[in-house]
Amino acid sequence: MRDQLPVSIPTLVLVALAGAVLIGVVVAGSSSAAAFNAYNPDWDGGSELRSQAEAAGAESTIVTDVSAYDGADPNGTIAVILAPDEQYGSDDAASVREFVAAGGTVLIADDRDGRTNELLADLNASTRIDGTPLRDERNYYRTPAFPLTTNATDQAYVTGLDEFTLNHGTTLAPGDAQILLETTEYAYLDDNRNEELDDDEELQVRPVATLEAHGEGQVLVVSDPSAMINVMLEREDNSAFLQRVAGDHERLLLDTSHSDAVPPLVRALLFVRGSGLTQLLVGTLALLAVGAWQQGRIGTTVDRLRDKRRPTGDVDPGRLSEQELDAWLAREHPEWDADRRETVMTAVIGSGTEREDND
Repeated sequence: MRDQLPVSIPTLVLVALAGAVLIGVVVAGSSSAAAFNAYNPDWDGGSELRSQAEAAGAESTIVTDVSAYDGADPNGTIAVILAPDEQYGSDDAASVREFVAAGGTVLIADDRDGRTNELLADLNASTRIDGTPLRDERNYYRTPAFPLTTNATDQAYVTGLDEFTLNHGTTLAPGDAQILLETTEYAYLDDNRNEELDDDEELQVRPVATLEAHGEGQVLVVSDPSAMINVMLEREDNSAFLQRVAGDHERLLLDTSHSDAVPPLVRALLFVRGSGLTQLLVGTLALLAVGAWQQGRIGTTVDRLRDKRRPTGDVDPGRLSEQELDAWLAREHPEWDADRRETVMTAVIGSGTEREDND
């Protein structure tokens, strides 16, 4: 008969609490609260971007180093850069530039006119981000800070889109690039940021997305990274735009190389994946841990055998026959083969023999 080991309520509560804490640590360590971040599943995160790209047929990969551009096949690959936190240095920008020149597409979305304009210049793109808040008091979603835009051309990415929505975005100076999306004639730049149309602020159509060819590839610029956060991708035309762009490519690289918000567990996993020596070390430690755990299970079973009594009498298990010991072990551990059971029985019988000698 199999032993029944009662478990107290405090023990169950402790186990449940430990499990909840462990789950919390894993979730916190593998997700981010940073806006636009690919590991942020909240309303302002970028996790839905990856999901929708995959739904459109593009294999999606999150990359944390620009070396990914060197290893990627430019043909059929699009890289997405959302509001980078850090400036791309000359070497990093060169990797992106060479990727585009060889046939890759890069989509850059930001509403700030600093570091991202420097990256655009390094890519030899002529589009620049203005950085001034854009508003439309007549054509908007929920608030004038969410202006509705429409397609400016019959290019495949934007054909039929008449409600692509910005979320506190800005406008673009297109340079020589093709304008894909633009505001209505009632849009204006809120220069003094007072959220009102002043006499010196002009109503006019303004570009918010451009496309420009470079070498064999192209640079796509959108004047608002928030247009592609999770909550905004619930907007039909925002989702359609992203899926058209992603679906035109076989692979999508979500470039987080210049974001400091990669979760610690994810960063650790990526480090292990990128280091053969680390993988070997982790694998060795895992094997040792499994071996120690298995050895501990055997030791626990031996201890239980030593303390066990027959239901019909106080007979020391050392007095049981080998057949009876083997039958008991088979019931207790059906996953053990005959060799494993024999090892355990030898340990028990041997210890019984030692006790008799000592007596």
